[in-house]
Amino acid sequence: MAEKPRSGRPPKLPPAHYEQLRALVLAHPDATLPEHAARLAAAIGVSLSPSHLSRLLARLGLRLKKRV
Repeated sequence: MAEKPRSGRPPKLPPAHYEQLRALVLAHPDATLPEHAARLAAAIGVSLSPSHLSRLLARLGLRLKKRV
């Protein structure tokens, strides 16, 4: 059996850019979600909302680490 084409919208950030996102987050672990979203938009040209970025980071197993 062949797979059927998937319906729905393709992801706004393709999986090919996940490593770039991981590198941006690891380079600035104390940044806020809006700051990460701005850096991602500047680096890749894809603008994500902070809530979308939060869900994506959770899916990738990345946690934001704040300075104490």
